[in-house]
Amino acid sequence: MPPTLTHTEAQTTADEQLPETYAFDRRHSARHTVSGRVTVQRHDHDPAAYQHPICSVELCDMGHGGMAAVSDVAMAPNELVEIYFPAHGAEQGLDLRGRVVRCIPTHGGYRVAIAFDTQLAA
Repeated sequence: MPPTLTHTEAQTTADEQLPETYAFDRRHSARHTVSGRVTVQRHDHDPAAYQHPICSVELCDMGHGGMAAVSDVAMAPNELVEIYFPAHGAEQGLDLRGRVVRCIPTHGGYRVAIAFDTQLAA
């Protein structure tokens, strides 16, 4: 008969087997839920990008290294984009460049993940 572990011993054993970061989670910074609309300019030479070179997206979450948003138009993986965050009150606007990591169809359009070319300052 195998030895019986107490609840604490079993939890410790389970915790030791779990990696701190899974291989499929490539984020290096925390994401924060945000809302609002930003403008995305597409810089790809794809015909679809020429049809919709500028689009408005609804932010979902954002971190130092990237963001997720819902778009009305699909974007291709690795597509180069520029994101324009409008000025708000006394704060200046912000322009960032990035690449589309993935684009998944959803009920409200397409959920687009974008990795920024440079990380935001903390």
